[in-house]
Order: sequence, then structure tokens, then C-alpha cells
Amino acid sequence: MRSKLVILGLFVCLFVVFSCKAQQILPLNTSAFGAVANSYFKDLSNEMEDESVDVILIKH
Repeated sequence: MRSKLVILGLFVCLFVVFSCKAQQILPLNTSAFGAVANSYFKDLSNEMEDESVDVILIKH
């Protein structure tokens, strides 16, 4: 019974590790053509002080 729990625990850990997608945060002045999949643009240096939108998500 203990070995089955260990195998199940390892399977769950591997599933969690490989199912996560990393996101890369890019500054607003970066070109969208060089952006990697699952990356997004964010106002890191507070360039858009009075604007309501400061995050742009890029999906490829």
C-alpha cells in the first residue's frame, strides 16, 4: 500500500511540474514581434501613470 502511495505522489508531482506554463514579463517598449508565447507586457517603469490599462497579454 505504501509503494502505491509513493508512486501516486510522484505522478502527481510530475503532473504539476510539467503542466505549469511559465510567463515572461516584458516592458511596454518591447516589440511584440519578438515576444515569446505566454508572455505579457507590463508597465514596469510607470510610463502610463494615468492610463487604466497596464498589462497586455500575448497569446500565440
